[in-house]
Amino acid sequence: MTLPKRIKPYLYAAGVLVSVVLLVDQISANWSDLRALQWHLKHGFKARCCGIEIEVPLKYYRDDYAWGFYLSSMPGRWRQQYFHAALSMITLAPSRRVESSDDESKTEQAKQKLISFWEDRGCKHRADRAIEVTSKRLECYEFTCVNLAGFDHQNILGPSSQVWCSGNGLFASFFGGDKLRDDFYSIMKTAKPISEQVATP
Repeated sequence: MTLPKRIKPYLYAAGVLVSVVLLVDQISANWSDLRALQWHLKHGFKARCCGIEIEVPLKYYRDDYAWGFYLSSMPGRWRQQYFHAALSMITLAPSRRVESSDDESKTEQAKQKLISFWEDRGCKHRADRAIEVTSKRLECYEFTCVNLAGFDHQNILGPSSQVWCSGNGLFASFFGGDKLRDDFYSIMKTAKPISEQVATP
């Protein structure tokens, strides 16, 4: 069966329109991954803040805020569907308080407040851990969250983790899928000291 010539242009136009709609849908569904690629093409694989420089894996991109920056890995449709990737966010900023040897009681009080805060929101305090970031010692508190009140878990497969670290003028935190918690520690191990004291893109 041969289509009338006057119909063919409309079919071509409809085909082009459908293709454009599908392309836009895929771009929108995977925009965060494309944004990460765009960031790396522009800035490379390192980010600076608070007197240190860290390596940024390909799946993360950087956003700045008033005191520091955060690295986000927001998996698009393809990474969620085919690789079961989960959300991950890492924050790095100067700490407003530098710990000293005579404020152990204040540190313990702050720790208990932090534990209570997250336990009230459905998380469980799972472990304490100390890490070295360049010459800075940070005390870290880990939490596992199953039903974290106030957060949408559609991009987190299984339990999520919270990690809060501070010490010697530096603050770092992690939020995301429990399996990605090691990403945070691996990234912090890449830290190198620099002279700049402010966040730079």
